[in-house]
Amino acid sequence: MTRSSRTLGLAALLTAVALLAALASARAAEVDLDAHEAYARALRRTQELDARMDEEVARSRLRLVTHYDDLVRVWDETSENRAALERPPPHLDAELRARLMTAVTRYGETLDEKRALVERFKSDQAVLRNAMRALPRNVARRSEALRQAGDPGAAEELDALLRAVLLAVVAPSDAHVHAARGALARTPPSEALVAPHARLVLERTERLEQTVGRVMTLPVSQRAEAVREVYGVAHAAATDRAEARWLLVYAFGLGLLALGAGYIIVRMSEAAAALRDTKAKLEVALTEIELERDREAELARLKSRFVSMTSHEFRTPLSVILSSAELFEAYGERWDRAKRATHLDRIQGSAKAMSRMLDDVLLIGRAESGMLELKARPLSLPALIDSVVEEVRAVVGPERALEITRRGTEAERVWLDDKLLRHVLTNLLSNAFKYSPDESAVDLLVETDAEGVRLEVRDRGIGIPEADRAHLFEAFHRGSNASRIPGTGLGLAVVQRSVEVHRGTLEVESEEGRGTTFRVRVPFVEGET
Repeated sequence: MTRSSRTLGLAALLTAVALLAALASARAAEVDLDAHEAYARALRRTQELDARMDEEVARSRLRLVTHYDDLVRVWDETSENRAALERPPPHLDAELRARLMTAVTRYGETLDEKRALVERFKSDQAVLRNAMRALPRNVARRSEALRQAGDPGAAEELDALLRAVLLAVVAPSDAHVHAARGALARTPPSEALVAPHARLVLERTERLEQTVGRVMTLPVSQRAEAVREVYGVAHAAATDRAEARWLLVYAFGLGLLALGAGYIIVRMSEAAAALRDTKAKLEVALTEIELERDREAELARLKSRFVSMTSHEFRTPLSVILSSAELFEAYGERWDRAKRATHLDRIQGSAKAMSRMLDDVLLIGRAESGMLELKARPLSLPALIDSVVEEVRAVVGPERALEITRRGTEAERVWLDDKLLRHVLTNLLSNAFKYSPDESAVDLLVETDAEGVRLEVRDRGIGIPEADRAHLFEAFHRGSNASRIPGTGLGLAVVQRSVEVHRGTLEVESEEGRGTTFRVRVPFVEGET
């Protein structure tokens, strides 16, 4: 063996050792995609959970609930997600990992502040709820005593104080609160039974509004976005480091090519394939992140529309409930059974309307966030149809004409999601009656076969303008010819999402001024008997 051969052999050996060392380093610096995807998923959930927390606080404030199970569930999920953020993937650089943990700590501090505010909100809410129970009874008792004592004017002032305080609680604007405080200032000092409760209600109401405002404005989402940005930088750096080390592998491979072209070609092919696979997975991950950002933006828009809608659509049923409750508290003992039943029906009907609106908004929110799932169970389709028809008749009145046609063989036991199917049929029938003249009839066709059920609802109402049909199933969108008819613009969006989850079809035919026909086809769930 010549000196040149030995030198070449030694060079080949050293190059091979260097290549192996560079390859080991590149392998060690590879990005853990599973850990990255899990961490990215936790980052995406932060803003979703914060939105759900705000939603639960708003619902609790509106309804003066006595329990907070949903709120506790959201906090538990938030705590689990926070713990996941405190465990970053192992492939991050130490310096960037420290920056990431600083951002996570700031997010956690803001989250702790929000949790403290929510606990304060729950405490104040409980005090307000108890005071709200006592105040109307005390006012009624004192008003009755004053009237029996021959002082109806003082009794009217107490009744006016109660109305002003209740209005300030339901709609706590500056004007309503100022009016309630004015009424409280005019209350004689002798009314020691009423004034402290009224003052406590006003103070807790203002404090609750301040607390809710702080809860809604805490920068939890901004802190979460800061964590996302720092992690994006850290992950990109880890990816660049991994790619740089792979480039070093290529350099040694090219040096070894002169000594063993075949071996180098094979190694480079494997390395290139691994790199392409890594890049492809990263591109998929980045695409998913972009999709999730779009979805989060849509959820933010839905949240804004929900706040706008509740401030408008909830006002009427709340006013009905408030007025009937006031009258019932003040005069219920003097009313006969029929009059008490009338006011109780008004309160129950308004409460059910508010509950249906909340159910529709929550269903849309779950659908937009990809969390709406099909939960099929065995049910009697004829019984479900009859139940929905009975509920709709109770709302629109027995005098409205509904023509029902049944075809095919209705199975006594089929597998469907009864809640979603109820949403579909209830919204279609309610809309048909709502947008039709009182004297016109609505037609319902129920046709079943071995594969599924077809529903057709036809009305002879105002129809849908051509310009509105492209946006027909968008949440909160309403037709240009329906501005004077109350509604939220959620019904058809709920119908479409429910049908999509069932993997069914939805068709519509309409002529403005002549009526509308909706056709729904829902297949039975396969594999169930």
